Amino acid sequence: MRNAVELQKFKVELKDLLSLFNLTRTVKEVIETTKGDSFEVRLDHQAGDNFGSYAAGYRCFLKNKRNQKELYIYFGAIYSYKKQAGIFAEVDQNSNKELFNQVWQYIQMSEHYDLNKEEAPFVKLFLTPLQHKGIMEEPDADKQKELLRLFFNRVCEAFVNALSVEGGK
Repeated sequence: MRNAVELQKFKVELKDLLSLFNLTRTVKEVIETTKGDSFEVRLDHQAGDNFGSYAAGYRCFLKNKRNQKELYIYFGAIYSYKKQAGIFAEVDQNSNKELFNQVWQYIQMSEHYDLNKEEAPFVKLFLTPLQHKGIMEEPDADKQKELLRLFFNRVCEAFVNALSVEGGK
């Protein structure tokens, strides 16, 4: 059976592939080394969808230290003809059946990320265009990592804050 999506011409430079490799290594290190006052994060090395047909990144467990609620999130890059592309973190309903509605209802907008709830059943937090530009134009790998860590820390805080709202299940 032929794929329903029409194939399009592509051009990938070898440096682009190496850059994607470097991004995913950086994402992994950010997940493994990020510490938060209100959360703990743990990489899931075994996740079958760490790298998919339209995403490059990692699944991880995000635990709220205040109430011990835990989300299963994705952090990395997404690229698809039918989804918003970019560097992001997401909570999906399928992996978070008991807590998804609370995240959906209580996640807050912020200047620190672009909130996308239009691709249900997902809550996606993307780098803003200005953040993306700043990271891509940063010549120092360690500074890029710290900018990604700052973003990841903020989205983790946003997710655990949604889990901390009184009245949430």
